[in-house]
Amino acid sequence: MLQLSSVREKITWKTLLVIGFYIAALVVFLAVYRPTQGRIERLEFELEQVAKREESLTRLVEERSGLQAKLQESEATLELYSRQIPSQYDLAEVLEAMETLGKSYDVQVAVLDHTPVRLIPDSDAGVISLALSLDGGEQLFSYLIHLQEVLPSLQLTRLTLGYFGKGRFMADVGAALRVFVLEHAPTTSLTLPDVSQVEPAGLRAEAFGRPFALIAQFFADDVRVLGIVQTEGDTRALVTSAGVRSWIRVGDRLSEALVTDISANSVSLVVDGIELKLAIGG
Repeated sequence: MLQLSSVREKITWKTLLVIGFYIAALVVFLAVYRPTQGRIERLEFELEQVAKREESLTRLVEERSGLQAKLQESEATLELYSRQIPSQYDLAEVLEAMETLGKSYDVQVAVLDHTPVRLIPDSDAGVISLALSLDGGEQLFSYLIHLQEVLPSLQLTRLTLGYFGKGRFMADVGAALRVFVLEHAPTTSLTLPDVSQVEPAGLRAEAFGRPFALIAQFFADDVRVLGIVQTEGDTRALVTSAGVRSWIRVGDRLSEALVTDISANSVSLVVDGIELKLAIGG
């Protein structure tokens, strides 16, 4: 009790005033400073976000010229493709272009068959399969090269070559034509581009069989029929080849030739599908 009384005696109105001042300052601090500090932190965060957006915008502005150039390039490429890659409605014009180009290379083009357009999954493109028959001279390969330059979406899938003789060739060609698949016929027609000079790619008849010199040796003195002996169940011919005499029967080989028949006065041979007949003494 004495201690409490002594404390009361020491507390004066001045002391209470000081205590009240500190309490009021604490209240003001809690009521004003803390919310202000929170607003300052939010403002700093927002300023940081604004600075990042400004940095992104600045980078986009700097890249704008490059993006515009890429956009123009993409638009030009798309425009080029729209002229060079046909739609399914342009098939008749494509086939006509094949025939027209063939005339420049002395190639006759006959379309044997073409299938309806086959859709490519998950795209607006399709494929039309073509079967062509070509008849031309030694520039037939040049025509095929030129054709693929005119029609970049045309892919050759099969090529069978044959030789008619006298410098004329035939080719059976399988091709796949990639097209845009449109719901309605386009208002503009396909525009085939100008084609640069194509280096001629000729064909040689020697590529389709043995050189004629090989066949010519059977008509020269290199191979001669000296005689033929026919007995019951057996026929043989005495021939000389490169100065060497030998007896041959049907089925034997004479150099590069196959003996197919021996008659009373001649020997029949086949050299790579070419039939020859040699008489006695020649």
